[in-house]
Parts: sequence; structure tokens; C-alpha cells
Amino acid sequence: MVGFKGIRQSYHCRVDWNQLNHTISIEYLSGPLADLFTRWEFSPVENAKQPACMVDFQLRFALRNRLLDQMMNQLMLGAIERMTDAFVHRAHALYGSKASSSETALREQEDAPNTTAS
Repeated sequence: MVGFKGIRQSYHCRVDWNQLNHTISIEYLSGPLADLFTRWEFSPVENAKQPACMVDFQLRFALRNRLLDQMMNQLMLGAIERMTDAFVHRAHALYGSKASSSETALREQEDAPNTTAS
């Protein structure tokens, strides 16, 4: 179930946790969207002074209605930023402020082409 400003819709998806490759993929099956794909990839950071992990998050979605799709793209960018910030803050709460320079890496990734939701 997903909701936004009083509108609630349900959808079905397949979640694949690949423990060997350290990935979580979510594939859209049915519901109100035209498309939805999410992927999390967790990679160890080589030569880090302490154990560290790079998190790569990918999101692709499309609504059936083109006008709503364009509006939601703008809203989703803000939602993704808030979700990423929450992820980083939780990591800092669990592992301390020395956990990583995730915020800096995130900002660098945001500036790179094809790294944010589309």
C-alpha cells in the first residue's frame, strides 16, 4: 500500500535479496504505475581505515498518466533526498559520526549524470 495526500493505492512487486551479490532488487508486477524498479547494492570500500560500505540506490518509476508522472518526478526527487538523509543519519546513529563521509559521497553522486531517479 502506498499513499500520498489522502490517495491510497496498492501494488504488487517482487523483492529479490541476493545475499551473494549484496543486492536487493524490487520489480513491479501490478498496480497503478506504468513502471517501478528499485535496486540497492552494498559494496565494501577497499582500503578504508575502518570497515565501510558504499550504498548504490537506483530508482526508476513511471505513472500511467503523463501529466501526473511529470509532477511526481519532481516530488520524488525530494522524497529520495529525504530517504537518503534518513539512511545516512541512521548509519551515523548506529556507527558514530566517524562511520563515513557518506554525505560528501552522496553530494558528489548527485552531481554525476544518471545517478538519481528518473
